[in-house]
Amino acid sequence: MIKKIIKIFIINYEKIRFKILQKEFSNIQDCINYCEKKNLGSYNNIELSQFSYDKFIENKENFKLSYNNSHKFLLEVILIYLHRHKKLPKILDIGGVFGENKIFLDFLFKNNEIVYDVVEIQNKVKLANGLNHSKFYDNIEEGLKNDYDLVFSSSTLQYFKNPYEIKDKILESKKKYIAFTRGNYHPTDEVYIAQVSKITQNGPGEGWIKKNYSNKIIYYPNTAISYEKFKKLIFKKDYEIIRETQGIEGNIGTNTFTKNILISKIN
Repeated sequence: MIKKIIKIFIINYEKIRFKILQKEFSNIQDCINYCEKKNLGSYNNIELSQFSYDKFIENKENFKLSYNNSHKFLLEVILIYLHRHKKLPKILDIGGVFGENKIFLDFLFKNNEIVYDVVEIQNKVKLANGLNHSKFYDNIEEGLKNDYDLVFSSSTLQYFKNPYEIKDKILESKKKYIAFTRGNYHPTDEVYIAQVSKITQNGPGEGWIKKNYSNKIIYYPNTAISYEKFKKLIFKKDYEIIRETQGIEGNIGTNTFTKNILISKIN
């Protein structure tokens, strides 16, 4: 009982500590500059990428039976696609780390022929060179020009320098279905936040890894996207929202919230 109380205290203490360390900015460039001074590369930091890879490798078998907040909406989207088209979609995951969702789906459907490819930052794609369960792209245009039925993106757009430009590229690809989950939104404006966490809190999977990593704090920019602009862009590109639900995770920044959104191209 005492150990449980101590653990809860430590978790809550760290949440409060990181809230205090987080800083909001009036523009993205100032936010990027601040994060770069704290740790080179921000989200593309070499040490952060290596930790994520090591954690993936150590937990690789666990992904078969894992279940997380991304999976909830991913399975909803696949169910809608199956109902409409009577087959599994070919999926491109923008920000899909090392393709752990592919491992999860393969085991769930007992089918290792599911197409589930990934767009990621350069350092992660270099580390993924030896993985053969998914195809990995370090260029979003390269991934989008290929034949996919569904683009899936979980907690990703907010980490791009220009999230609206990235979203525009996704919409311009005219993929039939696009799903965004775990996004960070503000009702009307952008909010630029230096997000703070320990390196060891990052990466795919819940388990600890055997290699020794410091509790170094990492900073990276997070843009709370204007939900008003986000929806206008959807409609402008002739898409319709076919499922929209409230996110189930915490948010980053003042007056922000999370959403799960599935959109479909209007014929």
